[in-house]
Amino acid sequence: MLDHVWVWPVIVLGIGFLIFIHEFGHFIMAKRHGVRVDVFSIGFGPSIWKKRVGVTEYRIAWIPLGGFVKLAGELPTGDRIPEPDELWGKRPFARLQIFAAGAIMNLLIAFPICVLANLVGRLEHAPVVGNLSMPESYAGMLPGDVILEVGGNPVRTMEQYRIEVVRRTRGETVPVKVRRNQQEVTLSVMVMDSGMHHPTPAYNKIAAVSSGSLAAEKGVEAGALVEELRWKTPAGEEGRHPIQAYGDLERAVAQIQGDPFTLVVRTRGELRHADLQLPMSVRHEFPGDFRLVEPIVDKVGEGTPAYGVFRPGDRVKSVDGKAIRSWHDMKESLRGKANASIKVTVEREGVDTVLDVRPIRDSKGDGILGLTQGRSNIVADVAPDSYYWKAGLRPGDRIRRVGEKTNDVYVNDLFVGEKTAANETRFVERENDSPITLTAVKVEEPDVSRLGIELQPDSVERTYSEWGVWARVKDGLAEPFAIVGLTYDIMVKLFSFQESAKGLAGPVGIFHVSYRTLQAGPGNFIWLLAIITVNLGVINLLPLPILDGGHMWILLLAEKIRGRPPSERFLMVFQYAGLALFLFLFVFVTFNDVSRLFDARF
Repeated sequence: MLDHVWVWPVIVLGIGFLIFIHEFGHFIMAKRHGVRVDVFSIGFGPSIWKKRVGVTEYRIAWIPLGGFVKLAGELPTGDRIPEPDELWGKRPFARLQIFAAGAIMNLLIAFPICVLANLVGRLEHAPVVGNLSMPESYAGMLPGDVILEVGGNPVRTMEQYRIEVVRRTRGETVPVKVRRNQQEVTLSVMVMDSGMHHPTPAYNKIAAVSSGSLAAEKGVEAGALVEELRWKTPAGEEGRHPIQAYGDLERAVAQIQGDPFTLVVRTRGELRHADLQLPMSVRHEFPGDFRLVEPIVDKVGEGTPAYGVFRPGDRVKSVDGKAIRSWHDMKESLRGKANASIKVTVEREGVDTVLDVRPIRDSKGDGILGLTQGRSNIVADVAPDSYYWKAGLRPGDRIRRVGEKTNDVYVNDLFVGEKTAANETRFVERENDSPITLTAVKVEEPDVSRLGIELQPDSVERTYSEWGVWARVKDGLAEPFAIVGLTYDIMVKLFSFQESAKGLAGPVGIFHVSYRTLQAGPGNFIWLLAIITVNLGVINLLPLPILDGGHMWILLLAEKIRGRPPSERFLMVFQYAGLALFLFLFVFVTFNDVSRLFDARF
């Protein structure tokens, strides 16, 4: 992993190299056909260095994002007969080759880039399911399933699974073979928008083991996979909690409390057992209680069952006919409802509306809709004899002040906050009722930090023995064809409205993804450059104004039909149309990029 100081220069140089290769293609093809090249610049902006060699001025500019080629006679000359060394003085087929050369260079350079990425070694996620996304949950996929095939094509990583699925037509049902408990099971996954297919890999690979920790003392090593926790219940029965999804380890430890347990890990294919017992730690808190919170929707997660069904501000009134008084009731109503259709009645703008929705499965087997709770200063419900009941809080209380906070006060402020000290109090003022004082309570819990292991998603690296040198070269030579096919499939889905244009990325998005990919490893970043260069090549061949394909397929075709080059007026309209399209797309994709950044789902 590169030092942060070098990350951005490497990204700029990498993407700049791809743009430079594109321009270099135009340059060499223009030279081959005898077109005078006035300027060939590496980079943009003011020149650092320049020198004229023959008729061409070569430059190195300050901004290393690609370059440009200035050809003689780039515009039609009107009534003037173009010179033999000018672009429009060449035959149409020669001009077609010059226009196409940039995109072809981008496509050709993808082959050595993909091979290099595989030789360096790139990290991908293992096809072991951790958390489910909507299509996979509806198909009956479970945490811990190992994905083997998609439509008969074997997959070795989670990324390969996603590519195999999203390239297919929306609404198509594709057979997916998984291994579950040493048995192969075939599921039918319905293809949805690409943003829907994002199952996360198992979150159980040990990234690091702290020196002097309990795990280190038992010989637990980094790189091992945590399979499960086992323990004896008070009744003498064996308890087991598999570690598959994010947060499973913490949930298992909380379930065990301070009892002895066995950590089962898989190291180099062998199961090992570490008998452990965590000491209890003491902290103080104001108990979290979502019975107090009104069942009001704040945000609706994109790509979740609730998306396009619920709206911010909806107040949930019932689920399958059962009254909902609080956010706690809302969560409880989804227990055992994974993948089952339910009817949810919400109050929306003063009118009751019945919504049909189908929750997906969480790691515990319960339902998830993809909603975040809204905020309100009215207490929804208080369980009798609970902490807040004994403190004097009652349903319908309107909170006006919590501690020093008097503006934008919400019920959640009663128990949300920084680390709480022993005997800390919070003064709570209510509208039309006497104030109350809350006192922090002591909580004992297992000290999971003493375990000393840090988990990360399970991963597969192409430098391992199962990918030899020849296998990596062979994969690298085949991957550009796969990327071209995927790019084409996604474009078809976009133009046929099977795919949302919200997935398009612009400069901000490309740089952000590049940063994250480079942090994963140099091989991952090199592979991302292969994807970018293929996309540059394919998109530039589209028959759109301002792109090379526009010159190839529109201007040259118009010239072929008319028998002469297009008029200056036609060319001006063509260029302005291309500029308007480019500006619209730039604004649109930049808005997408910024929205994703703020949504923290990028």
